[in-house]
Amino acid sequence: AADVCAATVAAGSGLFLSSLRVALGFHTFAQVAVGHALGVCTACLWQQLYRWWLSTMVEDAEGWTLPFLQAASGLAVLVFVGKTVSGW
Repeated sequence: AADVCAATVAAGSGLFLSSLRVALGFHTFAQVAVGHALGVCTACLWQQLYRWWLSTMVEDAEGWTLPFLQAASGLAVLVFVGKTVSGW
């Protein structure tokens, strides 16, 4: 149930932010549609990579791999936000 809820929130947030970018004139509908298609393809690829490779790496690790991957992802998000905000 939590996975379905998280997926619903993610999809709803993406839809809202995409419509906002079109409404503000940052992108056209076609650009947003292509972005969504690329995002879905990328997400599917990452999910397959996790199933094939990362899941066994995380299970075989001595407890450091998953927190490292999560921290690296969080750092990437913070760097992206920092660069975006500094450009305003």
